[in-house]
Amino acid sequence: MFSYNLLACVLWFCFSPLAFALELRVVAAEFWGPPYVFSGKEIAKKGIVKELVEAFAKEAKVSVVYINLPRKRIETELKNGSVHIAPISNPGWYADHNGLDWSDPVFEEKNQFVLMQDGKLKIDSVQDLRGKKLGAMLGFVYPNLTTEIQSGAVTRVDVKDYVQITRMLKKGRVDTFVTSDIVFRYMKKINPEAQKLRVADFVLAQHSIHWCVAKSAPITVQQINEILAKLKSSGKVAEIMKKYLD
Repeated sequence: MFSYNLLACVLWFCFSPLAFALELRVVAAEFWGPPYVFSGKEIAKKGIVKELVEAFAKEAKVSVVYINLPRKRIETELKNGSVHIAPISNPGWYADHNGLDWSDPVFEEKNQFVLMQDGKLKIDSVQDLRGKKLGAMLGFVYPNLTTEIQSGAVTRVDVKDYVQITRMLKKGRVDTFVTSDIVFRYMKKINPEAQKLRVADFVLAQHSIHWCVAKSAPITVQQINEILAKLKSSGKVAEIMKKYLD
């Protein structure tokens, strides 16, 4: 005899929001590093990106698949529709930013130079870096330093993570390194050794962080902006940032 319980379960699934949920393929690039992305066996097991995207997905009633991509492939994969959203983005980082859609700003980020607390180096402008070794994250683009690096006035030393770059600074293998204020605040929060570091007052760049959206994404930029605005006005974005930074 056909089970009415089974029928009820089938009907529930067929007409539940889960059965019709759109799937968003979201970049969770390992090179963004903590506090944006914490990766291990699981892509984006935690971090600002995951918590913000999960809060968004709940409001939008969509499912999410996270995809780890190197910096050089993100723009290409967005354009061909292999991924739909890169949530840590700025138009200045993309060669053809007009070929993609952009959300309203989600939060602000500053790039600053990290120095030893007891060091003598003072950075008041890019010119103060001439003849110095600059630690930089592999795959990151720093438009304001391109001329100095390409001319050889500044030697760029690429590293994979901030643990490595901090050790190099302490051992004198680089004179300074550039990072975002958000990453540095997280470092100071979780690592006692980071108390030996300071940031220069000089700000290399200040920019808005946006969600970069593929033209073929199954959700519109207008819908994305509406939900992100709701998350900001409700205090959810601030709550997520505070969790990792304060």
